[in-house]
Amino acid sequence: MGTLVFQATLGGSVNLIGPNTASTINFTLPSADGTNGQALATNGSGTLAFSSFATLVSNTFTGSQTLSAGTANGVTYLNGSKVLTSGSALTFDGTSSLAIPASAAFLNLGVTTSYGAVSAAGTNPAAIYFNGATRTSYGSFLQYYATNHVFGNETGGSEIMRLLNTGNVGIGTSSPSASDWNASATALQVKKNDTNGGLFKASSSNTDFIFSAGNNLAYIATTTNTPITFYTNTAERMRITNAGDVGIGVTSPSSYGGYTTVSIGNTTGGELDFYVSGTNVSQIYGNAAGTNISSVGGRNTIFNTNGVERARIDSSGNVLIADTSQFDSGRLCVVNDATHNGISSKDSGSLNALYTGINSATTRVFLVNYNGNVTNTNNSYGAISDVKLKENIVDASPKLSDLMQVQVRNYNLIGETTKQIGVVAQELETVFPAMVEVTADKDDEGNDLGTTTKSVKYSVFVPMLIKAIQELKAEFDAYKASHP
Repeated sequence: MGTLVFQATLGGSVNLIGPNTASTINFTLPSADGTNGQALATNGSGTLAFSSFATLVSNTFTGSQTLSAGTANGVTYLNGSKVLTSGSALTFDGTSSLAIPASAAFLNLGVTTSYGAVSAAGTNPAAIYFNGATRTSYGSFLQYYATNHVFGNETGGSEIMRLLNTGNVGIGTSSPSASDWNASATALQVKKNDTNGGLFKASSSNTDFIFSAGNNLAYIATTTNTPITFYTNTAERMRITNAGDVGIGVTSPSSYGGYTTVSIGNTTGGELDFYVSGTNVSQIYGNAAGTNISSVGGRNTIFNTNGVERARIDSSGNVLIADTSQFDSGRLCVVNDATHNGISSKDSGSLNALYTGINSATTRVFLVNYNGNVTNTNNSYGAISDVKLKENIVDASPKLSDLMQVQVRNYNLIGETTKQIGVVAQELETVFPAMVEVTADKDDEGNDLGTTTKSVKYSVFVPMLIKAIQELKAEFDAYKASHP
């Protein structure tokens, strides 16, 4: 082993020590000086040449290499001075964990500027895939396009959710939109392209609240015995109870008589309005004074059963039953038919009048009593008798002999004890059949019972009696003339 010593002027030295072998090593120096930062390197055959440091460190390392400085588990990198080193910003434990522990750390994929904890860029598109061996076989993924973000899952990358740059979110649809309702609104659209449709569910520990559309129906539902409530300005405005009762302005709508109810109200009352093309046409409202049914704008209030009008109150306040217009200036106009009387009144056993008439001075002027008696204040009853209404006017035939055949009877009605005087219809019709009227018996609903009841036109006896008196007077005058 030999030693080559370079002695410095000040006494120091640089020693080149040869190997302790019998072999000879020859080095051939370069013919010119290198540049700043270069070093001599052998080509493996003894020829030396100047090379840059970057070229030198590109050599392949074999075996374990140890850095004199750095961080345990730190990933090595060239720092700003191109020194190979490691730090705590990025660590790898050698098995499964790659970490960026710093709170302000960034991971940039395809970009040089950090916009967040993870920044990525790409052309078709920028994407992050999770739990997948290949691009077409992965568990889930996140893709970024210029106008939307896509979240996917399942083998083959089926899209499950999309977020547009407009803010619209689609689950089960790639084009979420509120265009059918309000094109400028931000929409969350849940869709399934079959009859089952889409569903949104908000859950708590005691109930689920569901919005759903499918099978040609839209659903708003709860899954337990809890109400659905509607609020505006943090105040409850409406609710549907678990029994199906609806409250508008009422927080505890209750069912009456087992019926499902709609309750409307506040501190002054409740009102239900009906509109046609934006115009209010009728109202139903209730308050402390009572219940009101009102038509608006000179309209009628009409009552129907089975889709057929039965009665109405016209815009002037006239009540019309079985007719649509007022007649004979009546405030109450009733039309009968083959099975119904015009107006019927029934005594409840109170022995009060069935009908009364009162004049402007609040004096009773006409009364139909419960027992059938008719009274008035002036004892005047008449018939329409204007000549303009009559024709074929001739003198009446003699009535005295016929009247002498009428049997006047005393009797009482079955079930009563009051003694009355009058005629029996069946007896009278043998003499004056036109004075007897036959009416079919009907039940309270107008059904024919198959029997009849006969009545007598007692008022017609008045002109008959006048005629009979005239006959008697003529006979008396003739008798006086023959017996002076």
